[in-house]
Amino acid sequence: MAESSMFNFLNKSITDLKANADRLGLTYTGKYKDELESKIDKSGNTTKYQIWGAEHTNHIINGRGPNKDKSVSAAKKLYPIALEWARTKGPSVQNVKQFAFRVALKWVYKGIQVPNQYNPGTAVSDVINERWFRDGISATGGAVLAEFNSEVLRSLKRI
Repeated sequence: MAESSMFNFLNKSITDLKANADRLGLTYTGKYKDELESKIDKSGNTTKYQIWGAEHTNHIINGRGPNKDKSVSAAKKLYPIALEWARTKGPSVQNVKQFAFRVALKWVYKGIQVPNQYNPGTAVSDVINERWFRDGISATGGAVLAEFNSEVLRSLKRI
């Protein structure tokens, strides 16, 4: 019973994370919403309930620092992402390609600060928070909670 309740709770959490991204207007090129999924990992007597997401979720929450490689070639690698961002989220500009390359250069040299005018940095914390833990206790009747709680906290510390 606890397993299906927890799995349903995780799937509802994913729905809430996607809705929150929409509410915040976060339409990333990295397909953050598409890569969210719940998993159950059973190993012996241990069962882990997990929400997996895109590797760049940390950047959505905390931004990113400047590149170690501060070069035009590094900016060229980021250019396709910057161009898609400029077309979907950026300001209206006369030459979107030139603007996107300047954005890619800025990302390389200065990184991305979050929060910013396009991202308040709360895509996850608006959903995964103290109330979420209380709802998880209610959804599962408290079963598996101690391990679940500590695993989530360990995961959040890694972000």
